[in-house]
Amino acid sequence: MPVFDYSYNNGGGNILTTAEDLAKFGVYFTRPDFFTKEQLAYFQEKILDSDRSPWSYGWFVSRSEEGVLQLNMTGAFAGTQAGIYIYPESQTVVVVLSNCWGKGSNSGDLVMAVPRHIVALLDEN
Repeated sequence: MPVFDYSYNNGGGNILTTAEDLAKFGVYFTRPDFFTKEQLAYFQEKILDSDRSPWSYGWFVSRSEEGVLQLNMTGAFAGTQAGIYIYPESQTVVVVLSNCWGKGSNSGDLVMAVPRHIVALLDEN
Protein backbone atom coordinates (compact mmCIF):
# COMPACT_ATOMS: atom_id res chain seq x y z
CA MET A 1 0.00 0.00 0.00
CA PRO A 2 1.20 3.53 -0.60
CA VAL A 3 2.30 5.60 2.37
CA PHE A 4 -0.37 8.05 3.53
CA ASP A 5 -0.37 10.91 6.02
CA TYR A 6 -2.86 9.69 8.62
CA SER A 7 -2.44 12.69 10.91
CA TYR A 8 -5.55 14.42 9.56
CA ASN A 9 -7.94 11.65 10.66
CA ASN A 10 -10.56 12.67 13.16
CA GLY A 11 -13.25 10.80 15.04
CA GLY A 12 -12.43 7.10 14.78
CA GLY A 13 -9.32 7.62 12.68
CA ASN A 14 -5.97 6.38 13.94
CA ILE A 15 -7.44 3.95 16.44
CA LEU A 16 -5.02 1.19 17.30
CA THR A 17 -6.80 -1.81 18.79
CA THR A 18 -7.20 -5.54 18.76
CA ALA A 19 -10.35 -7.43 17.84
CA GLU A 20 -10.63 -8.53 21.47
CA ASP A 21 -10.42 -4.98 22.84
CA LEU A 22 -12.87 -3.67 20.25
CA ALA A 23 -15.29 -6.46 21.23
CA LYS A 24 -14.89 -5.48 24.90
CA PHE A 25 -15.81 -1.92 23.89
CA GLY A 26 -18.88 -3.25 22.09
CA VAL A 27 -20.04 -5.13 25.19
CA TYR A 28 -20.64 -1.76 26.90
CA PHE A 29 -23.52 -1.23 24.45
CA THR A 30 -25.24 -4.53 25.28
CA ARG A 31 -26.20 -4.03 28.93
CA PRO A 32 -26.37 -1.36 31.62
CA ASP A 33 -22.96 -1.10 33.22
CA PHE A 34 -20.81 1.69 31.85
CA PHE A 35 -23.93 3.32 30.37
CA THR A 36 -27.34 3.56 32.05
CA LYS A 37 -30.46 2.02 30.50
CA GLU A 38 -31.52 5.50 29.43
CA GLN A 39 -28.19 6.20 27.76
CA LEU A 40 -28.26 2.84 25.96
CA ALA A 41 -31.69 3.73 24.60
CA TYR A 42 -30.17 6.78 22.87
CA PHE A 43 -27.71 4.59 20.97
CA GLN A 44 -30.50 2.26 19.90
CA GLU A 45 -32.81 4.91 18.45
CA LYS A 46 -32.52 6.49 15.04
CA ILE A 47 -32.14 10.25 15.24
CA LEU A 48 -33.48 10.90 11.74
CA ASP A 49 -36.59 9.72 9.96
CA SER A 50 -36.22 5.93 9.89
CA ASP A 51 -37.11 5.78 6.20
CA ARG A 52 -34.29 8.15 5.32
CA SER A 53 -31.39 7.14 7.54
CA PRO A 54 -30.36 4.37 9.94
CA TRP A 55 -28.04 6.76 11.80
CA SER A 56 -28.11 7.07 15.59
CA TYR A 57 -25.61 8.48 18.06
CA GLY A 58 -22.42 6.99 16.63
CA TRP A 59 -23.98 3.82 15.22
CA PHE A 60 -26.08 2.61 12.36
CA VAL A 61 -29.23 1.06 13.84
CA SER A 62 -31.38 -1.54 12.13
CA ARG A 63 -33.61 -4.51 12.77
CA SER A 64 -33.44 -7.74 10.84
CA GLU A 65 -36.51 -9.23 9.17
CA GLU A 66 -36.93 -11.24 12.37
CA GLY A 67 -36.87 -8.02 14.43
CA VAL A 68 -33.38 -8.44 15.90
CA LEU A 69 -31.81 -5.11 16.90
CA GLN A 70 -28.35 -4.42 15.44
CA LEU A 71 -25.90 -1.57 15.98
CA ASN A 72 -22.96 -1.45 13.62
CA MET A 73 -20.11 0.60 12.24
CA THR A 74 -17.66 -0.25 9.49
CA GLY A 75 -14.73 1.58 8.07
CA ALA A 76 -11.89 1.31 5.61
CA PHE A 77 -8.71 3.01 4.61
CA ALA A 78 -6.03 1.93 2.22
CA GLY A 79 -4.99 -1.58 3.24
CA THR A 80 -7.49 -2.01 6.06
CA GLN A 81 -11.13 -2.83 6.66
CA ALA A 82 -12.98 -3.11 9.97
CA GLY A 83 -16.44 -3.75 11.29
CA ILE A 84 -18.16 -4.02 14.66
CA TYR A 85 -21.67 -5.43 14.99
CA ILE A 86 -23.52 -5.29 18.29
CA TYR A 87 -26.67 -7.26 19.08
CA PRO A 88 -27.82 -5.81 22.43
CA GLU A 89 -30.75 -8.16 22.97
CA SER A 90 -28.55 -11.27 22.88
CA GLN A 91 -25.49 -9.46 24.28
CA THR A 92 -23.49 -10.53 21.23
CA VAL A 93 -20.63 -8.56 19.69
CA VAL A 94 -18.86 -9.53 16.47
CA VAL A 95 -15.69 -7.73 15.34
CA VAL A 96 -13.79 -8.19 12.10
CA LEU A 97 -10.43 -6.53 11.46
CA SER A 98 -8.73 -7.12 8.13
CA ASN A 99 -5.64 -6.15 6.22
CA CYS A 100 -7.41 -6.54 2.90
CA TRP A 101 -9.04 -3.75 0.98
CA GLY A 102 -9.88 -2.70 -2.51
CA LYS A 103 -11.11 -4.13 -5.77
CA GLY A 104 -11.31 -7.91 -5.75
CA SER A 105 -10.53 -8.26 -2.04
CA ASN A 106 -14.09 -9.07 -0.94
CA SER A 107 -13.35 -7.00 2.15
CA GLY A 108 -16.86 -5.52 2.14
CA ASP A 109 -18.30 -9.02 2.40
CA LEU A 110 -15.80 -9.81 5.12
CA VAL A 111 -16.86 -7.02 7.44
CA MET A 112 -20.56 -6.93 6.54
CA ALA A 113 -21.73 -10.43 5.63
CA VAL A 114 -19.50 -12.52 7.90
CA PRO A 115 -20.71 -10.96 11.20
CA ARG A 116 -24.34 -11.46 10.16
CA HIS A 117 -23.59 -15.06 9.19
CA ILE A 118 -21.89 -15.71 12.55
CA VAL A 119 -24.90 -14.36 14.44
CA ALA A 120 -27.27 -16.46 12.32
CA LEU A 121 -25.23 -19.56 13.21
CA LEU A 122 -25.34 -18.65 16.91
CA ASP A 123 -29.11 -18.20 16.71
CA GLU A 124 -29.47 -21.68 15.21
CA ASN A 125 -27.71 -23.27 18.19
